[in-house]
Amino acid sequence: MASKRSASPRASGKEPKHQRPLQLMSTEEKIDVIVMLRERRSHGEVAAHYCMTESAVACIETEYEQAFTRFAPVTIQITFQNFVSALYFYYLYFQLLGTKVAAYNRIRFLTDALGDLDSYFRKQGSQLHVFKGDPVEIFRMLHKNCGMSRLTFEQHVSSLLGLPPRPSPYPDWTDVFFGEITDGLAGKLGLCPKIPTPEELGFFQECDEACPYVGGETAALKHLEERLRVEEDAFRDGYILPNQVNPDILGPPMSMSAALRFGCLSVRKFFWEVQEVYFKLHKGLPPPSHSLTAQLIWREFFYCMSAKNPKYDKMKGNPICIDIPWYEDEEHFNAWKDGRTGYPFIDASMRQLRKEGWIHHVCRTAVACFLTRGDLWISWEKGLQVFLKYLIDADWSVSAGNWMWVSSSAFERQLDCSTCICPVNYGRRVEPTGDYIRRYVPEIANFPQEYIFEPWLAPLAIQKKYNCIIGKDYPERVVIHEVVSKENRKMMENISQRMKEAPPHCCPSNVKETRLFLRLPQSCFHNVL
Repeated sequence: MASKRSASPRASGKEPKHQRPLQLMSTEEKIDVIVMLRERRSHGEVAAHYCMTESAVACIETEYEQAFTRFAPVTIQITFQNFVSALYFYYLYFQLLGTKVAAYNRIRFLTDALGDLDSYFRKQGSQLHVFKGDPVEIFRMLHKNCGMSRLTFEQHVSSLLGLPPRPSPYPDWTDVFFGEITDGLAGKLGLCPKIPTPEELGFFQECDEACPYVGGETAALKHLEERLRVEEDAFRDGYILPNQVNPDILGPPMSMSAALRFGCLSVRKFFWEVQEVYFKLHKGLPPPSHSLTAQLIWREFFYCMSAKNPKYDKMKGNPICIDIPWYEDEEHFNAWKDGRTGYPFIDASMRQLRKEGWIHHVCRTAVACFLTRGDLWISWEKGLQVFLKYLIDADWSVSAGNWMWVSSSAFERQLDCSTCICPVNYGRRVEPTGDYIRRYVPEIANFPQEYIFEPWLAPLAIQKKYNCIIGKDYPERVVIHEVVSKENRKMMENISQRMKEAPPHCCPSNVKETRLFLRLPQSCFHNVL
């Protein structure tokens, strides 16, 4: 896999006269840089070896880490002299990607997906080979012992706008010969005898997790059929984006994000299936705008914005992010993370996140705003780390982008968001029955309807009657929203006035543009103060 190295100019006593441009390096040479770094060679040694700057070496390292983070898990096809095999290196996922902090639900979804892929390959007469170990060493041994002749990792980036190509048909395995790995070699390579479970990988449940999603293409395609029926009903009723216009946070989740994130469902297939449903109902007429699949467009937008930005998930050093002096308050942060803020809708959302590994986008927006500019004034970076740990569909580019957006740190016109989500009114409007809160905040499940969203208003007699004393059995509010939201808004205004120029990022030019792009009805914009 690695290209042959030339003698180091410094080792030979000669100083390089010219720094080598990063863009002139081949993919093979960049991989060799990674190999040298993995051999614990310093950035200085590698830079001298290739006549380049240490910052260029750091860029290559970041580029590969981001590539694996964005597109992992990585299933790599390797062509041998006489057979094809699919290999999954979960070393990449657990080590390079920093997912040693991932929670149980996410890893379980991953192992589900691997199991489904293994079942598919077994029907073709082979299996999914899962190795535990250093990918570089495994590749070397495969090359030496199995005649590995080509390794392919594909990443498509289009420079032109337009409709994506239609999904490729299923491969024809008729003339493909699958080989075998001997028992002796399997032992040296660290081949797992079966798809490992989360527990075998060292991931255990924290709170009786019960994720509603099952990983793998089989489950994803079945779920897609259900989602398309929802889309079709919405088209018949004359609107689009049903998951946004009529968010159902009590019913089974309709989002395809986890399947798209792990490659269980092709994004091109999802795009064209939704388009075909619309074409069928409207006799071949195309939709009036791109908003039919707006969320997929935002997904690609965040991918583009994160490209070549190693600090994209950070505030400091991130060229598109506004530097905001957030508070450092671990007590408030932990209350938010554990679902103990005293605001039932916020707490229900955070508890669902930890238990199920997923929450509806309206809940994500609510808890993100509450943590940042709405109430607690805590950095979006800390919220991002929680989402990356617990969300099964966590995506580095998309998650960081959304956190910057909701916190007014990027992708809007210079801190001009004058309103924030009310943790009481927003929840009441999204799910007025209170059953969502009753499901995830059992402490106040028996409270009368009039107090379910604001339990602190319940008289002491009511609290005693239903065995939940506020401040004892369920926490008091960590902050008073009506007070802190005004303080935070004033701080935002002050920061905006001190800024000399806007950060260099794409953003809507006005509120109307955002609404037109998303094609949302006016009723969706009343869930704020």
